[in-house]
Amino acid sequence: LMGGVTEPVREEKSESDRGLMQNRRVHVGRLSFVLLVTLILPLIIGVLLDLLIETTPWITIALAIVSLPLAAFFVVRQGLWEMSRVIDDAAPDSSASPPHP
Repeated sequence: LMGGVTEPVREEKSESDRGLMQNRRVHVGRLSFVLLVTLILPLIIGVLLDLLIETTPWITIALAIVSLPLAAFFVVRQGLWEMSRVIDDAAPDSSASPPHP
């Protein structure tokens, strides 16, 4: 082009680069599944049991007291696992290269 202006060259990403970038992301679906199984599902079951047995709201309260700490524990655990996986994929391994003199 005139005047020395050039368009930036767009690098094509290979399949391996795309796969590597995919691994560097936190999978929110896994966190959502853990939350669904440990919190939402027990509370829905509690509401349905309360309506069926007519003990509203006692079973729901009991399941909430039990499932809230369990859900918090498992969601945090899954989140930490996801973050450590992303960090391991993104950060270079320090033991792979020898130290410089």
